[in-house]
Amino acid sequence: MKLKNRFPPRDQIMLVFASIVFPLYSWTTYWVLDYLPSWLKSMTIVETISINAYAYAWVFLESLMMLLFVLLLAILMPEKWLRKNFVSKGSMVVWLICIFSFLSQLKNTGKYDFMAEINPRVGLLVSIVFTFLLLSKFHRLNGALRSIADRLLIFLYIYIPVSGISMLIVLFNNLTPKN
Repeated sequence: MKLKNRFPPRDQIMLVFASIVFPLYSWTTYWVLDYLPSWLKSMTIVETISINAYAYAWVFLESLMMLLFVLLLAILMPEKWLRKNFVSKGSMVVWLICIFSFLSQLKNTGKYDFMAEINPRVGLLVSIVFTFLLLSKFHRLNGALRSIADRLLIFLYIYIPVSGISMLIVLFNNLTPKN
């Protein structure tokens, strides 16, 4: 079987990418808006825009890395495990990674101790296997998750141009000589 045939269709890849972009960009936007008032008090508008550009450029690269990870899983795993129902299973892998990443951050702050007894990596692996089993049994759940991913596609029309502008600002900042 050729490597090209092991990839999911392009429209399904875009739906999984939308499922990746939504939580990552939403989390970044939350933190940007949280810090914005203090930045505006201590920095100029140009410096604030520059910091935001770095944040959105990084989250774009992070989104691409996560998409490549999910595609690598789809290529390496047997077809019925991930490529069949790629949108629902790929989206769930991404969302579970985001959830466990968030829970690990909470655990590291020491504020919340409900994750003290759980190893996040083991919990993530068990959650992914359990989710795959659920999605294999309940086909309506696949449709519901695909519908959610389809609705998240609109965010690509917002976040991808923001990322493009952010990348240009980052390039400009790094290529222009400093006084």
